[in-house]
Amino acid sequence: MVLQKNNVLAPFLGDRLSFIRGLDPLGLQNTSEATFSTLLPGLNNVTGRIRYYSFYCWLLDAYAQISGSTDPEEQKRFIRRAELIVALLACYAEDTINAIPGVLHAGHMVHDHPEGPFDLEQNIYNATGGTIGTYWKYPTGAFGQYYLGALRDIGIVLQRSEGAGVYVRTNSKGAEQVRGEDLANAFAASVPEQARQHFLRIIKDGQLVLGDIEVLMPYFRMDLIPENSTEQKLLIQLLIQQDYPAQISEEPSTLRRQTIKHLLQFAASETDVITPAAFTIYAYQQRGMSDGQGDECLSGWYYYQLNEYWQYGCLGALNGALQHLDALAGPGWWPIDDFLGIVANEKNLSLSEHFKAGSNNMTLGDLIENMEDLAEEDLVEYIGKSSEMGQAIFGFLLAIKACWANQKHLERLKLYAAHKKIQRDGDAVSWAQRLPGYLSQPVEVFLHKFFWKDILQRHQLVAFRKMTAGQSSQKFIIEEQKIRLLGTFDPSFTGPRINRLLSFLYDLGVLDDQFHPTEIGIPILQQVKSL
Repeated sequence: MVLQKNNVLAPFLGDRLSFIRGLDPLGLQNTSEATFSTLLPGLNNVTGRIRYYSFYCWLLDAYAQISGSTDPEEQKRFIRRAELIVALLACYAEDTINAIPGVLHAGHMVHDHPEGPFDLEQNIYNATGGTIGTYWKYPTGAFGQYYLGALRDIGIVLQRSEGAGVYVRTNSKGAEQVRGEDLANAFAASVPEQARQHFLRIIKDGQLVLGDIEVLMPYFRMDLIPENSTEQKLLIQLLIQQDYPAQISEEPSTLRRQTIKHLLQFAASETDVITPAAFTIYAYQQRGMSDGQGDECLSGWYYYQLNEYWQYGCLGALNGALQHLDALAGPGWWPIDDFLGIVANEKNLSLSEHFKAGSNNMTLGDLIENMEDLAEEDLVEYIGKSSEMGQAIFGFLLAIKACWANQKHLERLKLYAAHKKIQRDGDAVSWAQRLPGYLSQPVEVFLHKFFWKDILQRHQLVAFRKMTAGQSSQKFIIEEQKIRLLGTFDPSFTGPRINRLLSFLYDLGVLDDQFHPTEIGIPILQQVKSL
């Protein structure tokens, strides 16, 4: 057995280094994130309401007409005031409106002064001119932090000039796709002139009173898009047009449209409430195939879900092993050789009803044969219900199960990932392709290598890469062949943007509250199937 003599991070430890929680302690979620970013460009997990897309285009248009200042600070102030107005309106709605940036701070404003008036300037900047303690900490508001990247990707907003820090909606002249100017005009058409001017006057004056609420409420709710309006139709068209309308390509990407097609088809065939996990698991079970043929979009979601099972299993293995270290030694030190011997003991497999004690000298190939009736989702459930070595073993089993069950599709997935440029360090396919070479190894030997190299050592290397300014996300320290726990990390799946797409389609009236196609959604499904 080869053990490191000293922790690679030892020179940085002690009083000079503080330990923080960190995210993705094994660095295995990067492939999943690259995959769903490619499959669903133009939205992200924090772009809560699609009506903000048309609202921001109108707002930038209004700023250009009213002020036209190229001072980015002036535009920031204009946008921040507008966002706070929308958040205050949401607080007075009869029903709860979710996913409205700044609503928590606005709620405190209403609680403290339910009758108003509300000073916008005092709540978008603090006494020193900063943004800490205001409705939104990020200087450019939710526009800059949450929406700007998506709006630029989807081709409706751009920077006025390189490095200027001032943003404008894109022009529709000569464009075949929906652009920012189209959405700005459509939003304006949905809101009467009197209400639009009233909103802009409040931005200018910097104060909102209760009487303003009644005037603005019907038109500036970000969860209500007027039915059969041009705004509704253009926002739907925005989602199903090519992914990057500003790019000129002989074969433009349409993966977002294809995802919508498959999602609507899946939703139309189901009776239960549709969830993001249900869709990606469906793509996984189909092995990325549609009508017996490899499908560009479903293959992506298949690749995504395979990597999700892999990283979730590995995180379960890490967390369970660290929980067991806590039970063994608490905050103290424990011999790493002894710890690995305990974790990798074949008898741990008896924690699963599928692997009884007494299976001495089982090889990895034998183990895989015994796993044939275990489904990946069953193992996910077991991981969630287990702790310590139970979670570690079920995590290990999920990682192995997912990688072995897809052996005959690995080369296809490898080529797909390379073509789409979505493969990242530690992806499931690269590891799974090495798996056949280990089948003859005794399970205990393989378990030892897996936990030492693929779990413990990998975490140390990831934590080292992430170390900044005297802070480390390490979960344990290894020194002088001993290990000491610093913290644990519960396994989790990534958010693949499907939840956001579902909410967008719901806001647009394409899906009902069970996320099944509506009377509007059925023709949309037929439209995307024909494109």
